Amino acid sequence: MTSKLTYRIFILFFFTTLLTTGQAHAKKNNPRKELSMAIEAGDYKKFKRLVKSGKFDLDEPYHSSSPLIETCEKARVDMIKYLIKKGAIIEGLSKKTPLTEFIKSGCSILSPETLLSTIDVFLIAGANINYPGEEGYTPFMFACLESKSEKVLQGLIDRGADINYQQGNDQKAPIFMAIESSNFIALDLLIKNDVSPSVLFDGISPLNFACFEGNLKAVETLVEK
Repeated sequence: MTSKLTYRIFILFFFTTLLTTGQAHAKKNNPRKELSMAIEAGDYKKFKRLVKSGKFDLDEPYHSSSPLIETCEKARVDMIKYLIKKGAIIEGLSKKTPLTEFIKSGCSILSPETLLSTIDVFLIAGANINYPGEEGYTPFMFACLESKSEKVLQGLIDRGADINYQQGNDQKAPIFMAIESSNFIALDLLIKNDVSPSVLFDGISPLNFACFEGNLKAVETLVEK
C-alpha cells in the first residue's frame, strides 16, 4: 500500500515538474514577447534578428498591440521604418493606429525634421493622414495637443491633414484640442490656414468653448480673428 502511494506521488510530482518546466520554457522562448522587450529596450540588432526569424506574424499582437504600434509608442524610428519596409499593416488593426501613436510619442522627443520624414514613410506606404485612431482623433488632432512646433503642425497641413475634421461622437475638431491644451501655436496656425469659424463641438462654438474653459488668451485670439 505504501509503495503504491509512493509511486503515485512520484508520478504526480514528475508530471507536475514536467508541465511547469515546459510552461517556463515556452514563456522564456516566446519570440513575440522577446520582440516586445527588444522594442522597449531600443535594441535594434535583436529586434531585426527576431523579425527576420519569421517565428511570428509581422502583425501579431502582444498585449493588444502590434509590433508597429509598439515601435510607434516608443518613437523607435529605425524599427518603424524596418517594419513598414517589411509590409506591416499601417492602420486598421485596432482602435490605436501607428501614425497617431507615433505623433503622440514623437512630438516631445524627436526633432521636427525626423518626425516629418518618418511621417512621409507612412504616407509613401499608403497611410491616410486623416485616418482616426484612439477616441476617433486624427494624427493632426493629437498634434494639436502634443506639438508646439509650427514646422510640424504646418507640415501635417501641407501633407493633407484636415484642419476641420470632426471626431465622430461629439464632433470635436482640432481647434478645440488647441484651445483645451492652450496650444496657441496650433491655434494661431489654424486661424492662419482659414479654419472654419462655424465648426461646433457638442453645439458649442470655438469662442464659447474658450470662454467655458476660462482660456482668456484663446478668447482674445479668436476675437481678434
